Amino acid sequence: LKPTPERWRQQLLRPKPRAPSVAAMGVFASCMDRPRIAEGPTRAAASDIFNNIVMLTDSYKVTHHLQYPPGTTKIYSYFECRGGAYEEVCFFGLQYFLKKYLVGQVVTMDKISQAEEYFKIHFSHPVWGYDERLFNRASWEYIVNAK
Repeated sequence: LKPTPERWRQQLLRPKPRAPSVAAMGVFASCMDRPRIAEGPTRAAASDIFNNIVMLTDSYKVTHHLQYPPGTTKIYSYFECRGGAYEEVCFFGLQYFLKKYLVGQVVTMDKISQAEEYFKIHFSHPVWGYDERLFNRASWEYIVNAK
């Protein structure tokens, strides 16, 4: 079966049994499957998960803001090819991405709340609970409220 956004949505929405958690070398490593999505409006919002730029990231990147030195005002990113069978790489699809995810109001309070709800479940630990600092809601709200 070829992976498609619809199959990914179905995978996300399907209830799954939770696997046990594993602690390795003093660092908690979660082996739990994706959190279950509740019925009602939250479940409907989950169908639009791939249009929420707040959630289109690897989960570890959600906590990067905690790693910046105090007073950091600028950060940057770059792309780098990691090598492979070809000497040249053709970068394709940037215009589509920019238009889909960065044109107009792409960050909303509803999308922030949807992401926060998801990451609270994702980052929760059965013993230690959830650390409110992990999801940087204030910075996402700054983007919504910036004029």
